[in-house]
Amino acid sequence: MAKISARQIETFLAVMNYGSVTAAAKSLYVSQPSVSRMLDRFEQQAGFKAFDRKRGKLVPTAEAEIFFSEVKYVYQGIDYLNDVAKELRHRRRGTLRISTFPAYSNKWIADRLERFVQNRDDVLITVIPLPSSDIIDMVSRQAIDIGIIACPTDRYGLRCEPLISAPFVCILSGDHPLCEKDVIHASDMSGENFVSLSNLEKIRTEIDNIFASLGVERKIKIECAQASSICHMVAKGFGVSVLDRCTAEEYQYLGLEIRDFAPTVEYQIFIVESENRRSSRIVSEFRELLVQEVADNS
Repeated sequence: MAKISARQIETFLAVMNYGSVTAAAKSLYVSQPSVSRMLDRFEQQAGFKAFDRKRGKLVPTAEAEIFFSEVKYVYQGIDYLNDVAKELRHRRRGTLRISTFPAYSNKWIADRLERFVQNRDDVLITVIPLPSSDIIDMVSRQAIDIGIIACPTDRYGLRCEPLISAPFVCILSGDHPLCEKDVIHASDMSGENFVSLSNLEKIRTEIDNIFASLGVERKIKIECAQASSICHMVAKGFGVSVLDRCTAEEYQYLGLEIRDFAPTVEYQIFIVESENRRSSRIVSEFRELLVQEVADNS
């Protein structure tokens, strides 16, 4: 079977973005029949139906939505390469490319960059929130300088070291009865509605294992892909949850109550870099800032 061509993918992407053949044709500066023919060829080469026609409109199939998410990821990489070319063209004196898992991509990284950029006006910083597995891939391809991940990796060519180790905490809405306790034990959550990370996250497995080992059954009310979403759900009273303290404190303004959690189980955050590339002065200095800060607070 022949491979899907770049033009076919471009046409598919245009239809997904603009929602119709007419709008897609205008964006590509081609005729509507040309777009329709290209979509037919795309489906033939891809081997799945991309669109259903309902009341004269194109409705993406589930397969198309999955493919679309992957195409967007690839195009983000192309955009990134264009940004790199732009920086090289303008001869910027320093760049720092960081990727961190979503829970640490807001206040946590912003606080550290705030201190780092003092007297460094010549540095261009890029921050990319990604799942830990994607960060590992990006570091391995040397597409980013430093990765902050929530799970260790032993992938060849990478250097992975612990950065942070701290206990989980329990978060609750301000009017929850368990707020009366200074320390909330896993057994206290028996039968409680629980807002959980999605099954894809390693931390989810660690938290589930705590309750399973004690025979505590919770009611999983909602699953969220990001810890920030969990904080919002808990604040709205959908249930309780267990998270890292850093994220919990970042969203405490929502009215969250934070309590120590028992049994004490620590989560770990790791820093990952490529062993096959010599770090620039800027990258080395930022890494030193991260490591030193952790040492000062330990």
